[in-house]
Amino acid sequence: MNRNRLLIWFTLCLLINFASSQVSGDQKSTPSKLYLVKRIYIGEIRSPLTRDSFKEYLKQELEAKGFTVVDDLTSADAILKGTITIPIVEDEWPGYMVLYDTLEFSLETPSDENIWNAKVRVESKPDPVKNANSRVRKLAERIERDWKKSAKAAGIKH
Repeated sequence: MNRNRLLIWFTLCLLINFASSQVSGDQKSTPSKLYLVKRIYIGEIRSPLTRDSFKEYLKQELEAKGFTVVDDLTSADAILKGTITIPIVEDEWPGYMVLYDTLEFSLETPSDENIWNAKVRVESKPDPVKNANSRVRKLAERIERDWKKSAKAAGIKH
């Protein structure tokens, strides 16, 4: 009987967690004016693990997606800022631990108008280089996906 209760409780927690992450991801993403952004300045990224190589790899990924990353704030359509947090989530099963990185990023105009923001969860890898690559790739994919949605909603072919 206890095992069944534990299984039901665990399943319910997973469903609630999945539903809340889906809702928060959709609510956080506001792509209405995102299609106007082509030139991005990479601003402050708060994280205990972020290094210059993270910004360089992010630049490469964004440029591969068709964006131009600029070094001068005044020539940017938007400024990319964000925070990376790394909480620990423990599963109920003994000896099993899953680490997730949460990336909360926004794009704002130089005049501080919020254009886009999103929350992205990435499962951590044991290798720090693969971790950084995974974070950057997921973030760039999310920006590209939301940019395409924004362009489509505005009737722009890309």
